[in-house]
Amino acid sequence: PDAPHPHGGKLSPYVLGPPTVLLSREDEEELADGKTIMRVISNRPADESREGGARRLLMVRDVAAPKDVVLDRIGDFAAYPRMVKGCDACHVYKREGRPDGTEEGR
Repeated sequence: PDAPHPHGGKLSPYVLGPPTVLLSREDEEELADGKTIMRVISNRPADESREGGARRLLMVRDVAAPKDVVLDRIGDFAAYPRMVKGCDACHVYKREGRPDGTEEGR
Protein backbone atom coordinates (compact mmCIF):
# COMPACT_ATOMS: atom_id res chain seq x y z
CA PRO A 1 0.00 0.00 0.00
CA ASP A 2 2.91 2.42 0.54
CA ALA A 3 4.50 1.74 -2.85
CA PRO A 4 4.23 4.52 -5.43
CA HIS A 5 1.91 4.06 -8.38
CA PRO A 6 3.73 2.07 -11.11
CA HIS A 7 3.58 4.86 -13.73
CA GLY A 8 3.76 8.64 -13.85
CA GLY A 9 0.12 9.02 -14.82
CA LYS A 10 -1.81 8.67 -18.03
CA LEU A 11 -4.40 11.34 -17.32
CA SER A 12 -3.92 14.96 -16.43
CA PRO A 13 -4.50 15.51 -12.69
CA TYR A 14 -8.13 15.90 -11.68
CA VAL A 15 -8.97 19.32 -10.27
CA LEU A 16 -11.77 19.33 -7.71
CA GLY A 17 -14.61 21.69 -8.56
CA PRO A 18 -17.74 22.03 -10.65
CA PRO A 19 -17.68 20.17 -13.98
CA THR A 20 -16.79 22.21 -17.06
CA VAL A 21 -19.05 20.17 -19.36
CA LEU A 22 -22.21 21.98 -20.38
CA LEU A 23 -25.40 20.04 -21.04
CA SER A 24 -27.51 20.80 -24.10
CA ARG A 25 -31.28 21.22 -24.09
CA GLU A 26 -31.51 17.68 -25.50
CA ASP A 27 -29.34 16.39 -22.62
CA GLU A 28 -31.63 18.11 -20.10
CA GLU A 29 -34.66 16.47 -21.76
CA GLU A 30 -32.99 13.04 -21.57
CA LEU A 31 -32.29 13.59 -17.85
CA ALA A 32 -35.93 14.59 -17.31
CA ASP A 33 -36.92 11.28 -18.94
CA GLY A 34 -34.76 9.37 -16.42
CA LYS A 35 -31.91 8.62 -18.81
CA THR A 36 -28.16 8.83 -18.13
CA ILE A 37 -25.90 11.24 -20.02
CA MET A 38 -22.39 9.92 -20.74
CA ARG A 39 -19.42 11.74 -22.25
CA VAL A 40 -16.02 10.23 -23.03
CA ILE A 41 -13.19 12.70 -22.54
CA SER A 42 -10.08 11.60 -24.40
CA ASN A 43 -6.57 12.72 -23.49
CA ARG A 44 -5.07 11.65 -26.82
CA PRO A 45 -3.75 14.37 -29.14
CA ALA A 46 -6.23 15.25 -31.89
CA ASP A 47 -3.88 14.07 -34.65
CA GLU A 48 -3.29 10.66 -33.05
CA SER A 49 -5.19 8.05 -35.05
CA ARG A 50 -4.38 4.89 -33.09
CA GLU A 51 -7.01 3.20 -30.94
CA GLY A 52 -6.76 3.12 -27.16
CA GLY A 53 -5.13 5.67 -24.92
CA ALA A 54 -6.18 7.35 -21.71
CA ARG A 55 -9.68 8.69 -21.23
CA ARG A 56 -12.21 9.72 -18.63
CA LEU A 57 -15.89 9.00 -18.53
CA LEU A 58 -18.31 11.64 -17.27
CA MET A 59 -21.79 10.46 -16.33
CA VAL A 60 -24.74 12.64 -15.30
CA ARG A 61 -27.95 11.26 -13.86
CA ASP A 62 -30.66 12.63 -11.62
CA VAL A 63 -30.97 10.35 -8.60
CA ALA A 64 -33.84 10.40 -6.10
CA ALA A 65 -31.73 9.59 -3.03
CA PRO A 66 -30.08 11.47 -0.18
CA LYS A 67 -26.64 12.86 -1.09
CA ASP A 68 -24.89 10.80 1.62
CA VAL A 69 -26.25 7.58 0.07
CA VAL A 70 -25.15 8.66 -3.42
CA LEU A 71 -21.66 9.67 -2.24
CA ASP A 72 -21.27 6.40 -0.28
CA ARG A 73 -22.00 4.46 -3.48
CA ILE A 74 -19.60 6.57 -5.54
CA GLY A 75 -16.87 6.00 -2.95
CA ASP A 76 -17.43 2.23 -2.76
CA PHE A 77 -14.61 1.42 -5.17
CA ALA A 78 -14.58 -2.29 -4.26
CA ALA A 79 -18.13 -2.54 -5.66
CA TYR A 80 -17.32 -0.90 -9.01
CA PRO A 81 -16.95 -4.23 -10.86
CA ARG A 82 -20.56 -4.99 -9.86
CA MET A 83 -21.91 -1.48 -10.43
CA VAL A 84 -19.99 -0.16 -13.46
CA LYS A 85 -20.30 -1.91 -16.80
CA GLY A 86 -16.86 -2.52 -18.30
CA CYS A 87 -15.01 -2.25 -14.97
CA ASP A 88 -13.19 -5.51 -14.26
CA ALA A 89 -11.34 -4.33 -11.14
CA CYS A 90 -10.88 -1.21 -9.06
CA HIS A 91 -8.18 -0.86 -6.43
CA VAL A 92 -7.50 2.02 -4.05
CA TYR A 93 -3.74 2.26 -3.62
CA LYS A 94 -3.71 5.25 -1.27
CA ARG A 95 -6.11 6.85 1.23
CA GLU A 96 -5.36 10.12 2.89
CA GLY A 97 -7.32 12.13 5.47
CA ARG A 98 -7.78 15.83 4.76
CA PRO A 99 -7.92 18.70 7.28
CA ASP A 100 -11.63 19.25 6.58
CA GLY A 101 -12.45 15.67 7.69
CA THR A 102 -12.93 14.24 4.21
CA GLU A 103 -10.86 11.42 2.78
CA GLU A 104 -9.05 11.31 -0.55
CA GLY A 105 -8.71 7.93 -2.27
CA ARG A 106 -6.42 7.14 -5.17
